[in-house]
Amino acid sequence: MEIKFWGTRGSIPAPGPETLEYGGNTTCVEVVLANGQRVVIDGGTGFRLLGQHIIENELPRRFHLLLTHGHWDHLLGMLGAAKGKRVPEFAEFCRGCDLLIHDAQYLPSEIKERRGWGHSTFEEVMALARQAQAQNLLLTHHDPCRSDAELKEIVAQARKMAADLDYLHYIDAAREGSCYRLP
Repeated sequence: MEIKFWGTRGSIPAPGPETLEYGGNTTCVEVVLANGQRVVIDGGTGFRLLGQHIIENELPRRFHLLLTHGHWDHLLGMLGAAKGKRVPEFAEFCRGCDLLIHDAQYLPSEIKERRGWGHSTFEEVMALARQAQAQNLLLTHHDPCRSDAELKEIVAQARKMAADLDYLHYIDAAREGSCYRLP
């Protein structure tokens, strides 16, 4: 299985010199399964880059599209919309996963005014990763106002929070254009 991030920002695109490392396009994740089937998670502005990649490399244009929720930043790169479902007992659903990829748009100090917007803090994600015993973690859906330096600080804090966990091997922030391979 191969996982590639074509967009990692949340809310609105954030292109510019302060978002070069983690990217400025809104959320779009491509998963290519071992059998070659393609699953695309969200159709943010990164969806355009994925489309170009598929066309330029003459790849099959058939894929499964999953939308995590119907916010505009998850739809900007495509036409149409769909509603996602909440997964009950999400920690149990994620239990022991090889790679947990989760929205971590807000800081704990920011969430009070934004509760109910469908996004999380990195501390909430760390609690989920701990409860689910995730083996690796990628934080994504970065706030468009957050610089790369600020994202590095969030990753550093998350790593500190996981220092006592022997099962959580890798924590980072998703970078636009990055690709991860899983066994």
